[in-house]
Amino acid sequence: RCSVNTFACRLVDHLNRYVQLRRSLGYSFKTQAATLRAFGRFVKRRGEAGLLTQHLVLTFVLGYQVTPNVRARRYGVLKNFAEYFAVFDSRTEALDPQVLPRSRAIPPARLLDEGELARLVEEASAGQDSELHQFPPSPFPQYEEIVGQPDEPFGQPRKN
Repeated sequence: RCSVNTFACRLVDHLNRYVQLRRSLGYSFKTQAATLRAFGRFVKRRGEAGLLTQHLVLTFVLGYQVTPNVRARRYGVLKNFAEYFAVFDSRTEALDPQVLPRSRAIPPARLLDEGELARLVEEASAGQDSELHQFPPSPFPQYEEIVGQPDEPFGQPRKN
């Protein structure tokens, strides 16, 4: 227990309150709570007397042999906590959300401007008559009578 109101003791107290708050909001918060508690132990061990900073968080997160994705998730948990903690300690640094991007993040969709879209449509239209878009002869001609050719509407009677 803390006998003096040090940074580490205040931080651990707020870590515990933050975990309780998140759980009261309906989150299970097990893995995140473990990360936060490990961070509290790390800060106490180091005897940190100062502020919650980007450097302190990165020192903790990068100090473990884990995958880049796990590092990014842990950093995200601590970034969210830092936003909460800043309400109580205005000297807390805002943590950069881009420092450890998730490696499996879905890339943003590429939006086409009107010129690019028109060019793509034109190229696709020009290629319709090429040999690349012709279907090869069917290896199962008996099914052509039932299904039809690929360029014929399905279910329409064949014209002979």
